[in-house]
Amino acid sequence: VGDEDATIVAQDAIGAILGSLPFVLLVIWAGRSARDEALAVGGEPLLRSIARILELVRSLVGLALVGVGSAYLVGRLVGLAGDGSAWLGGSDWRREVARWLAYLIVGLPVWLSGWLPVERRRQVTPALEAASAARRTYLLLASGAGLVAGAGALALILYRVIRVALGLETGNLAAELSDPIGILVAGAA
Repeated sequence: VGDEDATIVAQDAIGAILGSLPFVLLVIWAGRSARDEALAVGGEPLLRSIARILELVRSLVGLALVGVGSAYLVGRLVGLAGDGSAWLGGSDWRREVARWLAYLIVGLPVWLSGWLPVERRRQVTPALEAASAARRTYLLLASGAGLVAGAGALALILYRVIRVALGLETGNLAAELSDPIGILVAGAA
């Protein structure tokens, strides 16, 4: 990798991290504001309820970043496995990998910082966590997002495969299917 390519890759990675920071900072600000309001209005019991919800919201934001980053990284790996020439032609693949890896780097600690306290509570009071509406909502949102993304990706895969089978489309099928396959894999996970 030349110096110019390395600079471009680093700029893309830093740009992706900086681009996701406003969402992370918004979640942190909302959490602090909600905590202060809960203490002022309802005291400790309300604070615990709001803290649980905010941990799940923070976890959902992190999970979305991890999902997007991992989907496109898996897509790049599929593209490399299928016909690497589509991705190895220049510094573009390095830039894309740097961008999606940055989403993982930002998203993973955000997701874990929200999810680990929830899991610790589940180990201490499993019946209470199992009955939690906030936890069920989180799990339904996360599962639903994965299902919708996976269904859309599967539809696109079938559409492209059928067009190639009918002779309506020629080209690099591996490159065209790499992103939908990555989205399908990430959505299933």
